[in-house]
Amino acid sequence: MKDRRRYLAVNVGVWFLVAVFFFARQSDDLAFFCSLSYFAGCDQLPAAGILILALTCIFVYAVKLFRLYLAFSNTGLTFHAHVLQFLKTLPASLLLPFKLGDLFRAYCYGIHIQNFCRSILIILIDRFSDTLALVTILFLTVLYRSEMQIPFLLFLLIGFLMLLIICYQAFPSFAGYWKRYLLESSATKQRLEYLHLLAQCEHVYHEMQDVVRGRLLLMYFLSMVAWCAESGIILYYFSLDILSYLLAGLGTAYEPVQQSFVLISVCLVLAAILVYATFRLMKMAVHS
Repeated sequence: MKDRRRYLAVNVGVWFLVAVFFFARQSDDLAFFCSLSYFAGCDQLPAAGILILALTCIFVYAVKLFRLYLAFSNTGLTFHAHVLQFLKTLPASLLLPFKLGDLFRAYCYGIHIQNFCRSILIILIDRFSDTLALVTILFLTVLYRSEMQIPFLLFLLIGFLMLLIICYQAFPSFAGYWKRYLLESSATKQRLEYLHLLAQCEHVYHEMQDVVRGRLLLMYFLSMVAWCAESGIILYYFSLDILSYLLAGLGTAYEPVQQSFVLISVCLVLAAILVYATFRLMKMAVHS
């Protein structure tokens, strides 16, 4: 009962923060979009732009929902529970700064699968596949536009992602060497502490390996599909610089249409939650 109250308190607190950030940050973007005559070469109504972005949001987040379900596929989490958790945590993931939304998502999923370590690793791997896909598209865009200078941030991201891959591949050899060294050294309390720490690292690595093996490539492919769909539709329907839009996806630039995409995404999630809650209440009323 105490854990349930703590879980409820965390959810209420996070949703309060989401509401604060939503009304604080999105009002200007809503005003921008309502005054939009933004289409390339045509004078369509703003409602058409909203519809296009809404349909794009539905497709993109359906792909991301399936991608995350694929990552959680061997944890015993049902698809119904996954959809509820994904919708509940999506606004926090979109609006809260410093990736606090992803931390909230890992907490909620960890409660349901009763394994916080695996939940955190799965969310990190999900974010890794998404960032890798975004960096791939950014790199290809810069190569295609050969006159453009490669952003320094792109170099940093490529270097960081390569470092993560190298560390993942090198860890078994690294851990094996130090385990042999510690086992052959004289028995001390410090040695036991190092062996215990190494065992914990190996446990985390095997948890990660269980998620990555056979699924990371498909998760990367789904991430590419989501980013290509989002950026492709934005490029086709709106007169935008696609590189600026993609950099806004990394949080390094402000792009009003990208912020409108976030705004519409949150509104769609709230509408879906409202419909689900109404359906549940009607079902309870029928059975009572």
